[in-house]
Amino acid sequence: MLSMTGHDEAPARAQDASRPTSRLLNIAPELRNLIYSYVLPTDGQEFRFMYGQHAAIPALLHVNRQLRGEVLGLYYGNTTFELIVHHRCVRILLTWLKSQDSHTRTSLLSNPHVNIRVIIDPLHKDYEKLRPRLGHGGAIEPECKWHFSAESYKQERAPVSAMMQAERARQRFEAKEGERAQLKREGEIAAYFPAKEGEQLRYDMLIKVYVGVMTAARAR
Repeated sequence: MLSMTGHDEAPARAQDASRPTSRLLNIAPELRNLIYSYVLPTDGQEFRFMYGQHAAIPALLHVNRQLRGEVLGLYYGNTTFELIVHHRCVRILLTWLKSQDSHTRTSLLSNPHVNIRVIIDPLHKDYEKLRPRLGHGGAIEPECKWHFSAESYKQERAPVSAMMQAERARQRFEAKEGERAQLKREGEIAAYFPAKEGEQLRYDMLIKVYVGVMTAARAR
């Protein structure tokens, strides 16, 4: 959920004099931040990343590199993030976090509305060790406000199984459609050639193949 109040308005930076100017970039950084707060979605939108599907990213982040750098701080600091990840992917998430610039990283870490559900297989040998390590994100960084919760793999198996069942049903449907199409083609051929005439055609073809083989053998 986006709330543009109560956060530091530091994302917009002074413009580099060597870059081309524009009317928006000529405005003071404080005013640009105010404009960004009106442009970013404020309708309770959440960013969700679950089972390979995620919510749309605001178009403002795709304008250019400078605007993206200025807007990311506001976006990361005010959006509610709901993520489901495997416990092995947490390290990848932290590696990505370290690759961000200091201001963007601080904005994201200080966002208390980042909820990460970590999927752990109960059969994992370190299952009992992994669960207590989850909770408040302070173990990652002192200023981290994220919340981690452990989810058993069994609890997440249902929606994954549902998607797999849907895929298998689609494959069965396509296979049946292929069988119907094949039967339809065979029926059209049978209707075009009467049964006796079809048998005669097959017989004539076999004779031609036999004659061709014998002719080739004699030529050798």
